[in-house]
Amino acid sequence: MSQKFGTAISGSLVALLLGLSGFISGTDPDTGKTIVTITDPVAVNEMIWLLFSIFPAIIACIMIGLLYIYPIKK
Repeated sequence: MSQKFGTAISGSLVALLLGLSGFISGTDPDTGKTIVTITDPVAVNEMIWLLFSIFPAIIACIMIGLLYIYPIKK
């Protein structure tokens, strides 16, 4: 269950971050090629910093907290 839950959360986070950065995707009717437009490049740069700094730190803190609550014993 935890694997399915993690997959669902990660997929929704990707869609959320793409939407916040102004990602627009579509297909050109004449050529059939995919057109990708990013309307806010500054937001993309900010999100790259978030992905490498804040999100991993939050996840690490949650995991440490869970280890204190549920210690691993053999």
